[in-house]
Parts: sequence; C-alpha cells; structure tokens
Amino acid sequence: MKLLFKQILSIFLLAICLTSKLNAAVLTVEYSGFSQGSTNLNQTLDGTSRNAAAGMFDLDIINSDVPWINQGSSIEAFCVELDQFIITNTSVQYNIQTGMDFFNNSNQVELIGRLYSSAFDSVLSQTDASNQRIYSSAFQIAMWELVYDFDAIDLVDNGYITDTRTSRDSIRTLADSWLGNLVNVTNNYSFLVLQSDISQDLIVAKENDIPVSTPSLIGLIALALFYIGWRVKQP
Repeated sequence: MKLLFKQILSIFLLAICLTSKLNAAVLTVEYSGFSQGSTNLNQTLDGTSRNAAAGMFDLDIINSDVPWINQGSSIEAFCVELDQFIITNTSVQYNIQTGMDFFNNSNQVELIGRLYSSAFDSVLSQTDASNQRIYSSAFQIAMWELVYDFDAIDLVDNGYITDTRTSRDSIRTLADSWLGNLVNVTNNYSFLVLQSDISQDLIVAKENDIPVSTPSLIGLIALALFYIGWRVKQP
C-alpha cells in the first residue's frame, strides 16, 4: 500500500508541475515587420471608424515556453485586437492562451482553425510581391471578421466592416471567398493567442494538434490511476 501511495502521489505532483507550466507559459518576441507587405484599410468596428494596416507579422523569438516555437527562430502572426497597437521598438513578453481560453467559444475557435486550414498555405506560397500583399491582407481581414463577427459573417455589414473602396476589391473578394467556403473545410490546425496588456494581441498557428492540453493531461492521469488500481488487484 505504501508503494501504491507513493506512485499516486508522484503522479499528482507531476500533474501539478506540468499544469502550472502550461498555465504560466510565456513567449517573448520582437516585431520584425510585415513579412509579405501590408495594405492600409479604412474600417469600421461597432460604428467607430479606424485605419489599420492589414498583413502578416514576422516575429523574432527571443524566449519561448512553447514546445513547437524555438528560441532564435521566427514565426508568422496575425492581429486579433484592433483596439491596441503592436509595440515595434522593443521586445514584448506575451502570455500564452489557447483559443478556447481567449475566445471562450468553440464555434469561433473551429472557424478560425478552418480559415488556417483552407487559406494559410496559399498565403505562404505566394512569390510575387503584389500577390503576397493581397493574400496576407485578405487573410488578416478574414481573421478580423471571425474575431468580431463570426456569428454573422459579412465583411460589409454588422460589427466589423472592412474597406469598401474599389481599390481594395481584390483583397475583399479573396477574403470573402475563403469565409464563404469555411463550411466545406475540415479543420487541421490548432492555434495559440499571444496576449498582452501593453501590445496588440496576436495569433499564431500550427498544423495538427498543439501538444499537451490540460484536459489531455487529466485523461492521462486517470488512465495511470486505473492501471495502478488494476495492478493492485492482480494476484
């Protein structure tokens, strides 16, 4: 019985350590610019007009608690917060949140995953500078639509309204085509949100599952306890 108690105690101590690590994960990054160019857009959010540059950020990784993001590398990110500017002149330490932790809506998380699954590769595959700007800008406005209007998707109506000028037609049309096809897409991406009180919140994504969520950890613990109990009952 003493051995069993020690085994159970060890499992729970390990669980506490791992869970604390997950909940306290941070990522320190430095803004390196727009990796594929950007487009200035006149937009409206909940009736308030605002100008914003739409494109894909390139972030240099200074320090990382995220297993699949390596220190010294770089990663692409998009904005998920129009009410805050991104800090560009120094490094920023971000708190790491899962999509569910940040958005608290499983349907919204699913739609964002589908957007990455259907369009992100095409953004990255562009080689012509003009197409790079159009595709990355289109992905960003599609992202803003899912952040602010996921339950009533329409780029020219509701809470978030993107730039309707003719000069922005190619960007808006491309974003519309991606959003309109989400119902037919299988989600094979997971993402994390980089949250900060002093800099713009950002989103980064990875194909397939991001490793070791807390619910998965609890499931592993339960399985381990079941195994220990089964072994004790054996003759």
